[in-house]
Amino acid sequence: MVCMQLNPSFLHHPAKHQKKMMQQALYELFGSICFDVMFALTVPMSLWWLAGTLSLICIVLIIIERGCEAVWVPPFLTFALCGTCASDMMWLATNAGFGVLGAQIERWRIAPEPEQPKTSPMENIRAKLTGFWLDMCIFTGVWFAGNLSFSYDISFVRSVVGFLLMVSLLDLGLSLWHHVLHLPCMYTYHKVHHSVRITQPWTNEVEHPVEALGNATVKYGSLVLVSNCVQLSPNVAFAYFMFSTWYGVMVHSGYNLPPFDWISQTPALWFIITPQQHQAHHLNGAKKLGAITSIWDSLFQRIISMSIPKQPCLQPLAASSRLGKTWPVESLREISDDQLRELVQAVRTHGMIVIPNQSWSLNEQEKFTSRLGELTATVVGQAPEYFEVHPRIVRLSNFRADGTWKGPNYQGAEVWHQDGDYMRMSERHILTVLCAEQIPTSGGGTGFVDLVAAAAALPASLRAKAEGLRCFSSARRNAEYMKRDFTAEDAERFPDQWTPVLHRHPRDGRELLLMGSELSVLQDQKQPDPETTKALFQHVLSPRWMYFHQYKPGDVIIWDNLQTLHKALPFINDGSDSRLLWRAQARVTEAFPW
Repeated sequence: MVCMQLNPSFLHHPAKHQKKMMQQALYELFGSICFDVMFALTVPMSLWWLAGTLSLICIVLIIIERGCEAVWVPPFLTFALCGTCASDMMWLATNAGFGVLGAQIERWRIAPEPEQPKTSPMENIRAKLTGFWLDMCIFTGVWFAGNLSFSYDISFVRSVVGFLLMVSLLDLGLSLWHHVLHLPCMYTYHKVHHSVRITQPWTNEVEHPVEALGNATVKYGSLVLVSNCVQLSPNVAFAYFMFSTWYGVMVHSGYNLPPFDWISQTPALWFIITPQQHQAHHLNGAKKLGAITSIWDSLFQRIISMSIPKQPCLQPLAASSRLGKTWPVESLREISDDQLRELVQAVRTHGMIVIPNQSWSLNEQEKFTSRLGELTATVVGQAPEYFEVHPRIVRLSNFRADGTWKGPNYQGAEVWHQDGDYMRMSERHILTVLCAEQIPTSGGGTGFVDLVAAAAALPASLRAKAEGLRCFSSARRNAEYMKRDFTAEDAERFPDQWTPVLHRHPRDGRELLLMGSELSVLQDQKQPDPETTKALFQHVLSPRWMYFHQYKPGDVIIWDNLQTLHKALPFINDGSDSRLLWRAQARVTEAFPW
């Protein structure tokens, strides 16, 4: 039961002292309520730590205010001392709490602890103390720019309204600033912050001075603006400083601790940014660019999408009768060798299969793919962003791994092609494992052409012309199409290739039409044959041999590269939707018999 006992002499003090004593009594009441509530509930130790931190800071603020009043310290200096202590104590205690609680909060860790050396807490503390006088100057400036006074008699309702207004402005300002920092011309200042791929305690202030200046302008500017519109007590400002500091540390902590764990499980609170969402943003470029909520981020994305002309998306055509068969399995991570043989047989039979509702890590995708053959990657030219996240899994997206949008001119492989058509024939029997993580609202699927069915239905007159043709494929031309640098080393590794258009599958002998891609040129021994090339592509690109797959999150598709052509389907790429696929590939050799 909560009790508050007032000293009878309280009523005989002058009004100013009555107010001070009432303030102290309210602090005691607040601490008592927190203790009783937390004692009554079974709560994690992390919340006990937070309650203790808040209580300690309240006590320290009372001591500073009383001490400064006793020695006639000017109000602006009292405010600066209290503001600095409120912010720095919350920052220190929240970061230190992760180390103190240790194993008790391990189950809320979002991602495995990074292998790189940790930042020393003492280094961070020394840096914070070094900036003490700068903080004092900032808080002094806030005092004179704002409308704050220890003598204001502010109602509880007005204090709550003022606090919520400041938090809302902070959320708006930081969300807008985050969007600005992700622009190509500004990202160089944000790259320092994104160098932390796995967020962890003590890393929330890893940032470029330009980014830090923008963050500080938004944080303190929100207080100045609101206090000039609504009279505020400094104590409301201290509560705002403590909340903003605590939130910044928590979303960069690498732990989805309560209350964020509860928020993640509550659909009605979908708009609140959690540490888990922010970790996804740091690790793989997930879109969430909001600060405290995703409300402003969603609004900005809508404004951007309205300013870019819409492009129509292709609608799926009738599916090929052979491609796109569903192969149900609970988890590809745990399939047996017998199940794997059945899966490979399904790929051999159908050319391309769909395994829905899968969930795995990139390392697990790599491990599964390595069971199909020798790991490889059909990437020509310099494309480092493909491997930003994993050294052997290609990341295919209209957003970079750091969350920056590649812009409306982002170009995927939107021509019909075979992966690695510029490679030697002995290297081209490849199985591709593609996993869908994020999909746009409309479009963004992948189309396939059945080259086995197209070869079987080839008219006799066209077959006679095709028998003497070879497909010319160039790695250099492929790199130029994808706007990549092509080095001398690439040229030596990938010499130009001439492959018979009519070919036999190396595993089962079925006849194929090896068309390379729409960039290829078909020629006889003497010269290119553009008319036959056009006729063959018209035959191959008939809707009769096509299948269009529209992804759902968790879809895994596996196809035989020799049996199919494929291409990415267009979607509205205005920065409001993300298309994120992960591609692993295995080259089938004699060591991996079908």
